[in-house]
Amino acid sequence: MWGSPALLRNWQIGFGVAVAGATMWLKDQHLACARSSLDRLGLRLNASKCATLHLSGRPPIGVRNTQFFLQDTALKSLNEGDATTFLGAQIGFHIIPSKSTIAEITEIGLKILKSKLAPWQRIDALKTFFYPSAVYLLRMGTFQKTDWKEVDKIIRPEIKSTLNLPQEASNEYIYGSSRRGCYGIALLAEDADIVAVDSAFKLLTSTDGRVAREAHDHARDSACRRIGRESTPFEVGSYLSGSCEGAFMESRDTGVASVWSRARNASGRLGVTWSTDGPTAIRHEDKIL
Repeated sequence: MWGSPALLRNWQIGFGVAVAGATMWLKDQHLACARSSLDRLGLRLNASKCATLHLSGRPPIGVRNTQFFLQDTALKSLNEGDATTFLGAQIGFHIIPSKSTIAEITEIGLKILKSKLAPWQRIDALKTFFYPSAVYLLRMGTFQKTDWKEVDKIIRPEIKSTLNLPQEASNEYIYGSSRRGCYGIALLAEDADIVAVDSAFKLLTSTDGRVAREAHDHARDSACRRIGRESTPFEVGSYLSGSCEGAFMESRDTGVASVWSRARNASGRLGVTWSTDGPTAIRHEDKIL
């Protein structure tokens, strides 16, 4: 969180505050601004609950071991692979997500499907409580699509048993649209791709001008790292579309996974094409947003 005290005051939230800066001096200025704003609200920063992460984009890209202080108190410094939790999401560099979380999610689904509820109640509970509870983790990109595919694979036999279907029954009957007489149950692996595209699109088309501008800058930076030079608006759209032709034929490691790299990969799998050389738009088959 950065900017004038008035802006910071409008952004105060119960979970915490994130302070960022491109340089040490700028970070210190932003931190002082945040402290001043918090003081006027009668709030204090708790150094024992704070953590710092110093990332450098210069080779070798990664974490730098820099000690930060808050009122002469040394703050916890995150190394590569370390993580802290902010707004329910893990923050760090090259984090390995805890597999216990995905196991807990799977166990919740299985408990619902193996409960003593009537079959229709189990399906209703699954659609009403289980799948919506996974949306936040899907949007944050906490787990890979392969992890969500494994959850689908484990839960699918229990869904078929609940519906008194043979295990060889077509999966289309479970996941197909309810408008076509199917059950319309969510497919988490597919949803992971959909929310990756949706999150990127919402950032680029945000009604908040500042958010939209910074999103476009970050998307352009990701495309630049991918092709190794400055990118045009058309090339940004090609990058987000998952193109592997032209400037994108040569494989380059962009260094860090981001909302833009996730959107690129998801768009390639879903067949979504982006246009960013005018008003941002996405196309899927015959539909345009």
